[in-house]
Amino acid sequence: MSRVDAVVPVKPLGRALGRLAPWLAAPARRELQAAMVRDVLGALARAGGVGRTWVVSGDPTVRGLGLGLGAVPLDDLDPPAGINAAVARGLDAAARDGAAAALVVMGDLPLAVPGEVERLIAAAPAGAGAALVSSRDGTGTNALLLRGPHALEPAFGEGSLARHLAQARERALPLVRVESPALALDIDTMGDLEVLALTHVECESRQVLARLGVLEPALPGRPR
Repeated sequence: MSRVDAVVPVKPLGRALGRLAPWLAAPARRELQAAMVRDVLGALARAGGVGRTWVVSGDPTVRGLGLGLGAVPLDDLDPPAGINAAVARGLDAAARDGAAAALVVMGDLPLAVPGEVERLIAAAPAGAGAALVSSRDGTGTNALLLRGPHALEPAFGEGSLARHLAQARERALPLVRVESPALALDIDTMGDLEVLALTHVECESRQVLARLGVLEPALPGRPR
């Protein structure tokens, strides 16, 4: 089987989850972000079919976290040029290292599990093509399998699903959409945290929420 490398772009700890600031203080957001990265990297490390995992970040703590979980850390551009530049660095590294395909996974998918990663890889076309999982709201792209690593240009960010689909049409590239509630849950809002709190999947992110008291039956509207 040809090698599939994973690429995980991660913002510096403390700069993500800004929309949760009214409910979670900065140290709590930092702790939650780190837990989600560990959940994602752990799922990729245990998934069959994944070769190397490249963690692209300007945060030395994140790069060290990735190294501790068996990933290959890559410095982001300095100054950072956004998520797509970070993803492109990871895709270039995977291609140079001989990977036949690359799986881009966002770093805030707390319900990522090896089986869902494997299912996405298996759903991709055998030849040149792509497969993706959209965000829960149906507008973003949470995971994107590219065969080969440069089959599509990374176009992440708000409205990315439409951009990736349009690129595939323009290039006549086969693209498979995979339904995965686990990979579709990214964390941006308190509503996303409520969904995570109500799941029964054991992950480090839920453990953090439990310590913060966010798993209480009624989610309060006060900062933590």
